[in-house]
Amino acid sequence: MRPGEFAANALLLWRPSIRSDRRVVEPLPARTGNPIHEQDIADVIVAGLSPGSGGAHGDGVRDRSDHEGRPAS
Repeated sequence: MRPGEFAANALLLWRPSIRSDRRVVEPLPARTGNPIHEQDIADVIVAGLSPGSGGAHGDGVRDRSDHEGRPAS
């Protein structure tokens, strides 16, 4: 699991415009991101580690290489 942008961090950037203008203004418009809520990340991890899920060590995951094509350690 490698989440990118956390919702709590995005809210820190958006909070000033939400409070002052009641709208979201992206202070870094050239940047793209998809904030994900921390609880959603936790839910996916728990589901993946649950018995019978195929996650963790018991698996069904065939490709364990990282994004650069090297075997994962």
